[in-house]
Amino acid sequence: MIENRFAKLLGEKRLDRRDIVKMTGLDNHTINKIYKGETSRIEINTLDKLCYALECQTSDIFRYIKESKYNSNFYYYTNYSCKKIIFIV
Repeated sequence: MIENRFAKLLGEKRLDRRDIVKMTGLDNHTINKIYKGETSRIEINTLDKLCYALECQTSDIFRYIKESKYNSNFYYYTNYSCKKIIFIV
């Protein structure tokens, strides 16, 4: 599972989305989708600009979490949010 830490990273650096838009030149909608976790993919150029602006590594923004074979997490998406369902086998 990939954990999106973008919102947390902005909080740690005391930045808001408008700051990132100004620093990177990326579209406001792109930043909002990443911030809210509503994107399923990200362009390398976008990730490069975010890392440069935030002075961080890709692993600071997105982190891989190995899932236990005994605990499977399933996600489904609505127009407004991501819902997490946990099945313990």
